Amino acid sequence: MAAYQLCFFVAVARTGVAVGTMVALGSAPVLTGLFGWALGERPTRSWIVATAVAIVGIVLIVLGSGRGASVDVGGVLLALGAAAGYALYTVLGRRLLVAGVHGQLMMTLFFAVATVVLLPRLVGADLGWLVSPRGAISMLWLGVAATGVAYLLFQRGLAHLPAGLASTLSLAEPFTATLLGVLLLHEHLGLLSAVGVLVVLVGLVLAGAGARHDDPPPG
Repeated sequence: MAAYQLCFFVAVARTGVAVGTMVALGSAPVLTGLFGWALGERPTRSWIVATAVAIVGIVLIVLGSGRGASVDVGGVLLALGAAAGYALYTVLGRRLLVAGVHGQLMMTLFFAVATVVLLPRLVGADLGWLVSPRGAISMLWLGVAATGVAYLLFQRGLAHLPAGLASTLSLAEPFTATLLGVLLLHEHLGLLSAVGVLVVLVGLVLAGAGARHDDPPPG
């Protein structure tokens, strides 16, 4: 979890939001499926198809964004590192849940250890923006809603789904971000990006439909 957070934000700073997000979130389901397979979760045909379709949609969204972010090799490698961290977190979390570990306890321990690992980064950092109303509200929202509540919900879903499928469904994140950008921030959505949004939606529907028809995961 610590590696995912650190690698992801540094990658985005170096490569730009579009490239960093595409590499990290687009490759995470593939890595999650591979790690899950290595630990005994059999990837299903429906998961493979749904993941491939969703990733194609993410690529189309980025290609149609027109932001022209420069590609930094080191940043791309960091984004892959973030994807690997997220994938390992998902697979190992799933294994612990199957073994009977309480979900909220597991999440608390995961984030507590990640916090200890990341705390040294605060030494000497400028935290003056936290005392402003906007900074405090932003941090509370990111910490409580976008992270705490979101990961608790993810843990509840992870208890009932294979790790690979859960990671594929999490591709709804860039899909939702694109829609919010259009609806709330009035950003222009090009034709290619619009097609990409529809393709991601198809991939998510396929993933959900496959979850109802596939055999239950081991355990």
